Amino acid sequence: MSRTKIICTIGPASQSKTMIEKLIKAGMDCTRLNFSHGTYCEHAEIIKNIRNAGNNLNKDIVIIQDLQGPKIRVGKIAGEGLLLKKNTEVTLQEGKESTGTNIPINYQGFAKLLTANDVILMDDGKIDLKVRAISKDKIRCKVKAGGLLTSNKGVNLPTIKVRVKSITDKDITDLKFGIKNQVDYVALSFVQSPQDIIELRKLIGELEKEFKFKEKNIPSTKVIAKIEKPQAIENIDAIIRIADGIMIARGDLGVEMPIQKVPVLQKNIIKKCLQRAKPVIVATQMLESMIEKPTPTRAEVSDIAHAVVDHADAVMLSGESAMGKYPLQAVETMDSVIKNVEESQYDDLVPLEKESTPPGFVVSYTAVNLAIKINAKGIIVTTLSGMTAQTVARYRPEMPIIALVSHGKIKRQINLSWGIRAYVLPKYGSIESLMQKSIDFVKKNKIFKKGEKVIFVSGHPTGKTGVTNLVKEIEI
Repeated sequence: MSRTKIICTIGPASQSKTMIEKLIKAGMDCTRLNFSHGTYCEHAEIIKNIRNAGNNLNKDIVIIQDLQGPKIRVGKIAGEGLLLKKNTEVTLQEGKESTGTNIPINYQGFAKLLTANDVILMDDGKIDLKVRAISKDKIRCKVKAGGLLTSNKGVNLPTIKVRVKSITDKDITDLKFGIKNQVDYVALSFVQSPQDIIELRKLIGELEKEFKFKEKNIPSTKVIAKIEKPQAIENIDAIIRIADGIMIARGDLGVEMPIQKVPVLQKNIIKKCLQRAKPVIVATQMLESMIEKPTPTRAEVSDIAHAVVDHADAVMLSGESAMGKYPLQAVETMDSVIKNVEESQYDDLVPLEKESTPPGFVVSYTAVNLAIKINAKGIIVTTLSGMTAQTVARYRPEMPIIALVSHGKIKRQINLSWGIRAYVLPKYGSIESLMQKSIDFVKKNKIFKKGEKVIFVSGHPTGKTGVTNLVKEIEI
């Protein structure tokens, strides 16, 4: 099993139950639903297909709802799009649909954000405009770099700081749909400060109360912060501290900031997430060429390999799996690259002794260190919230990490994290019965063989979160 997880964005090319099953067999661990596109009926059908496919293959697939956020977008352009030619002039106009030859911008107050000589980038920076003049809701621009512009493409303003609320009215409506359908994570777009995460978590709590999930003891949906704004980089430590996971959204980040800074930022963010035991996802354009072609470029393969070597928890496909011509080949390619790199010496971390240990991670550090020294075949972790399994995974041990949890939603959520295989095991009153049932479970499911040594990590007394205080060597 690959320890670095694969996330696929599900869209028209991959939304059928048959294709989802094929993607799971090829190596997909998690799915992303992009709420910038699609209807609730379509998303509901996709969620049903994901869960049915997972049940058929006995594999729980993580579902991430990705909220659109305050994204400035091009409105609806008629036909196959509008070809913008270099050094010509175009006019942008606030609105949802084009009026004559003007390009619609679906963002109220867009013209007020701009002044002459500001830069406007569209479609992940492929189209570059320079503002010449502004008149009411119209913006006249010169095309510095042209191309075919189609509906709904993103718009970035790298020369100005746009401070808007991260959660829009559309996001709140979409969130209600996601919570009702029990998604595992919600990804918040254009996070700028920890307060954005706090506000989203409050909304999630209110909706879970409305749907009476707390009364049914259903665990809360977790929050992933998407890093794609300069303000997020400025507040990165505080955002990592408060979020449940991080997505390095390199598409917008590479447009909002100088592109040459993104590779180092990516490495630094992964390192900071490792230190905090927070799952981190590397996203955008990992196999971009495979939207149109059945094979990747050498640079794309190297990009995936570097994310694996840096020990990202997951790598993500966007357009490649959502609307590309070769979604299955893209997953197969990604899985093959991951496995090849993980088998190499370059996937190994520096020895644990060289790394300082945060106070809350001492038990996990001890478990991994002991597992290495006795050449254990694996580490069994019993955990209520999933956090102990994540802190064990933080040290990236070479042996399997088996997490035994009490709820299916927790099982799915920690399956996003590096190297963890999660299973549901009922709660037990005593540590002795919990340990014995854990041993019986891994034997019955042929996870470990009789006579093999493993490390058991748990808490005493059982049934309480935040009480991980037991590390024990056991023989199966």
